[in-house]
Amino acid sequence: MEEPVPDTPQYSPHPPRGSVNQNQPSPKASRMWYVAQDGALIGLYLQFSEDAIVGTNQKAAALWQKISAAYDQAHSEKPHILPPRPLRSLESRWRRMTTDLIQWSSCYDEAGRATGSGYNEADRIHNASKLFYISSKPTPHNFNCHHGWEMVKNDPKWRTKLRWALSREERLACGDAVEDDSSGSEKRCRTEDEDVVPQNNASREIEAQMRLKKLDFDMERERRKQKQVELHQKQVEIQERRLNYEMLQDLMAKGPDLTPDEEAYKEELRALLYGRRSM
Repeated sequence: MEEPVPDTPQYSPHPPRGSVNQNQPSPKASRMWYVAQDGALIGLYLQFSEDAIVGTNQKAAALWQKISAAYDQAHSEKPHILPPRPLRSLESRWRRMTTDLIQWSSCYDEAGRATGSGYNEADRIHNASKLFYISSKPTPHNFNCHHGWEMVKNDPKWRTKLRWALSREERLACGDAVEDDSSGSEKRCRTEDEDVVPQNNASREIEAQMRLKKLDFDMERERRKQKQVELHQKQVEIQERRLNYEMLQDLMAKGPDLTPDEEAYKEELRALLYGRRSM
């Protein structure tokens, strides 16, 4: 499995002009996934997963074989934008993006319920980002696949397609509480928007605002806790420096009557306090 890496670069570095040799092999793929590569993968998945949803005979292995073959073709046409990627790498990358995209959708919807004077799209994205950070698993991290969200949200069946790629356990882990009933169709759990017990818009807005306020309170508490830790560490460093200074003064007061060990310790203390050893 590939390690998660930042997704900010737009394109992979191009070779110097005039340095392309058709007889040379294409550059090896790195762990870094660029926006252009994500875009190619997302586009291919949305294209071929339509067949997976409509036809029940297509299995996941067959779907990824089609995607891999199409990506290889795209790589041959644009080798310096799309590096070679094995099937396992494509599927691994897609699963990581999918879990984040589903989680982001849930946070974005919840942040949209908060309303008020001056509340706009920028506020919604800001609040959704905070919700995503505290709810992301296995460890909190920021949402860095906005380019993927811009692509999938325009597909009318994007949620169904993304769910199809994940197991039920993976869907639940990323906050997409969907269960399969005995007929094979999907039904929503109480945790989603269409709750069994109807809620009016006002109560949803109040609930969303309360959660966001609690989130702000928790984040402020963490900032204060971190500040206290930093302050304590600074106090410890000051106390340690004071003790080192006093010991250095005691050794210097002895003049030349120092043992070799004491002389070495004096130089070590001087280096700690002043950043260098005396010559």
